Amino acid sequence: MKVESLFGLVFIHTARGKRVILPPALWSVAFKELHGSIWAGHLRGPHTYGRVSQLYWWPGLHGEVNRWVRGCQECGIRKARPRQVIPPLRSLRGGDVGDRWALDVAGPYPVAEGGERYV
Repeated sequence: MKVESLFGLVFIHTARGKRVILPPALWSVAFKELHGSIWAGHLRGPHTYGRVSQLYWWPGLHGEVNRWVRGCQECGIRKARPRQVIPPLRSLRGGDVGDRWALDVAGPYPVAEGGERYV
């Protein structure tokens, strides 16, 4: 890896390209912009890591991104919990005529011009 200083910024050249080495004081700014802003969408850890790692680099970046996403209060409040597994529907076995009854209830319906109230 090659490191260079340009325009007051320190860049690192990796296999993924040239990225800015961000000091710890600016990590929260990057996270707020790339995870918590309106356009960022509060994405999960892997997606947020992808966004941050395109622009910035620092030692332990992956773990720091996961820690930030797990600690995000907005995600904890608004994101859905894992879905409950719903078992597949089962057919009811038939029996004798009249063993099962079903009734659909609806209404009340408005009175029509002729006085009818039923469908």
